[in-house]
Amino acid sequence: MAQYAIIENGVCVNTIVCEPSSANASWVLLTDSNSAYAGPGASYDSSSDSFTAATPSFTSEELTDMAKQELADTDWTQLPDVGLTTDSVINWRAYRATLRQIKDGDLGYSDWPDQPAKEYV
Repeated sequence: MAQYAIIENGVCVNTIVCEPSSANASWVLLTDSNSAYAGPGASYDSSSDSFTAATPSFTSEELTDMAKQELADTDWTQLPDVGLTTDSVINWRAYRATLRQIKDGDLGYSDWPDQPAKEYV
């Protein structure tokens, strides 16, 4: 069995697992080197045999609400007695500053930061 991406007009419309003998010649075989971003909506570049993840589309209001919720969910990281290391608190502070910029409309979804690690004392 192997996994394939079904591509239409340079965009992955689906992925499928089947026997290689049953695969359509136009399908793209997914391998360790090209499958990281393969999935419905991903762009496919045949010259480099690579996928680019689809960028979700959110209204500015939805993005603001998501940032507000993430800020509320991570308030605890700034409390003095949570046991995070000083470096971890600083990393969480920077993460939350970026979320505030997204909330205020200064940044967009493509700027959404990765959550920092929770490192405890």
